Amino acid sequence: MRRAGSAAAGRAAAACAAALLAIACGGLDEGLYARIVTDQGRLLVRLHHDRAPLPVAAFVGLAEGVLGPAGFYDGSIVAIASEQLVMAGETGPRGTAGIDWAIPDQFHPELRHDRPGVVSLFTEGPHTGGARFVITRRAAPELDGVYPVFGEVVDGQDALAGLRRGQAIERIRIVRVGAEARRYRVDRDRFAELRSRVAGELLRLLAERNREALAEFRRRWPDAVATESGLLYAVHRRGEGPAPDFGAKVLLRYTGRLLDGTEFGASGPEPMEFTIGAVVKGLEEMLLAMRRGGRRTVLIPPDLGYGAMGVPGTVPPRAFLIFEVELVDFVD
Repeated sequence: MRRAGSAAAGRAAAACAAALLAIACGGLDEGLYARIVTDQGRLLVRLHHDRAPLPVAAFVGLAEGVLGPAGFYDGSIVAIASEQLVMAGETGPRGTAGIDWAIPDQFHPELRHDRPGVVSLFTEGPHTGGARFVITRRAAPELDGVYPVFGEVVDGQDALAGLRRGQAIERIRIVRVGAEARRYRVDRDRFAELRSRVAGELLRLLAERNREALAEFRRRWPDAVATESGLLYAVHRRGEGPAPDFGAKVLLRYTGRLLDGTEFGASGPEPMEFTIGAVVKGLEEMLLAMRRGGRRTVLIPPDLGYGAMGVPGTVPPRAFLIFEVELVDFVD
């Protein structure tokens, strides 16, 4: 009996150590965690595998050597350490050999950059997530809809605050607490299935949003005309003379709004000068088809507007734009 009790105690002690040495046994809720050991100390990150399954699968798969070389993150570098955030996962001694994939963006409405310690996937544009991740040092709502959130720091804020550019991530280990978390595994087949599912859902949502935006615009302007590129526009005044060429200096009176009517830019009573080629693609296409004195309202889809990044604080990511524009004059 004594031996059985000793063995049970040993297993319990090992389980506690595997969860996190710095936190007392029983102090962790059930779930999936990442223990990140840095030059400044340890961070404990709770991973939202239920609400952000694809980013979590990518992170766990790299950390556990399933989707890349074993110990992929070990020795990786802190590339940015600003007042706003820390970015890590940069190329370390092992390089990025074997990482030949990127994942589509997956956002959840409840996961936001609303406080320090939010962990999200760094992207360089739509659907470019990979190994790099960021951790906020303050609330950063401008990152919502840009970087997919997949975790939060639950212990180690002092270490996070002290991290500096060029310091190292010594290692990342995944910690499973509870039966459900212990069953969680990433393999290449599961990862490929998740990527395919999220990509299909994005295509469906994009098609739905396009239909809704086009229907609303046509309700307001029943005579609107569609272009092959995806613009929808209504002509209020045709104007006279030739159309401007690419690179022309144009004088515009304009107002830019979102679908909900929020104004994000306007010329005011006096026209403003722009260069065709230095405005968003959708507006550029419209100006090249207008004549002096012409006035149009145009609906611009996200890929011809400000895209996945939007304009922080002004235009949300993936926003449709409505421009009311008058071409006052131009010089080719």
